[in-house]
Amino acid sequence: MRQKNKSAKLSEIYHAPASELFHAIIELFPHPANFETEEKSIRFYEGPLSLPIQIPRNFDPRNIVIKLLSESENETEIRSGPKCTRKFFDQVKSVIEEEVLKTNPSTGRKLILSGVPITGYFKYRTEFQILPPPADAPKPKGILDGPHPVLLEFRFDKSSVGSINNRRIMKKSFESSSLLTLFLDIHIWTRDFKIRREWVYCIDDNPRVFKLCDAVYDYRFSPENEYADFKDIKDYKPLDVPLNLTELFDKAFSLERAMREKLMKVAHLFLLALKLWDISETAAYLATVNTIESIVPPSNERCPTCKSHLGITKTFKKFMEDHTSASNDPLIEKIKNNIYKTRSGIAHQGILFGSDRNPYWHNFFEEEHRNEGHILRYLVREAIINWFNDIAVDNRISDDCDAYDQ
Repeated sequence: MRQKNKSAKLSEIYHAPASELFHAIIELFPHPANFETEEKSIRFYEGPLSLPIQIPRNFDPRNIVIKLLSESENETEIRSGPKCTRKFFDQVKSVIEEEVLKTNPSTGRKLILSGVPITGYFKYRTEFQILPPPADAPKPKGILDGPHPVLLEFRFDKSSVGSINNRRIMKKSFESSSLLTLFLDIHIWTRDFKIRREWVYCIDDNPRVFKLCDAVYDYRFSPENEYADFKDIKDYKPLDVPLNLTELFDKAFSLERAMREKLMKVAHLFLLALKLWDISETAAYLATVNTIESIVPPSNERCPTCKSHLGITKTFKKFMEDHTSASNDPLIEKIKNNIYKTRSGIAHQGILFGSDRNPYWHNFFEEEHRNEGHILRYLVREAIINWFNDIAVDNRISDDCDAYDQ
């Protein structure tokens, strides 16, 4: 944090997300709707709230009180406007110090979802753990009847501003579930934050009724349990997980900030691609390949004949060869060699997989395409983890930094 003085304007720079500063500052305004946003700035205005709210709003720049300017995810500047007094600016700084920057260790918990039942526990040091869900949580009757709830508990800094708290809890649950999916090869995800309305048959209704429902999974912890300490794991057996799982999380949380954010984006893309396989195998194939495209570096190699840079197809193919192990199965090697060719056929020639081309009837290509999708996911996951192990060597922060709370 450093302070700048330019003429009569007051300014302060914080190493904190703009979204958290916004939610702290908005508590100071009697009319929270008196703000407008642009790509990298938020402006708070003085004056009564006028209803109905016009979109776009036509605020007078002479009435600006505070401006937030953010060039990156974790660096935000607050700057005084024409209507800001020194007293109010100091009040803004005080609320940011108290609600955003102050360390207040606490325990958060979230019910997340898994493609398979979780019957044991995994604990990552003192930072987080996953467990079977509470006894009163709603659960599917059978293994194949739907996603299964999982209890995620984690350390985080608690704020008294509810919206900041919710953001931090969602961020921790999102990061943990995305990395668990990548490292465990189990589909684990947080519930959708967007509510979808769907027509469904509720299987527990008798007689069964076709009705419109909000497709959202939610579970509220009792007030005494919401921020209670970690649940005792002595009553559970440890999950059967890879022996290097703790090591993988150590590497992930010790990456320097920019590279860690890149890892989280890749893990999120992989998670989104997994969700798509139940909707469209063609779209899911594209999304899975895009996960690798997001990390393939531009080629510096040139063709020995024409001297031009190698194209994306060759660069992609080389990346996959460098980050996946050779297989004795000729089918796996064939699919690996044709990944980008298939991707280009879908993207540029309108090719559809069998289940999308003829979804209302089984066809001969459906199983072939489905098997190709399974192998693709296996190869892409292996490539991401090997890429991650490579970057972890040269992009670590110092060992004395609390990496989990970056």
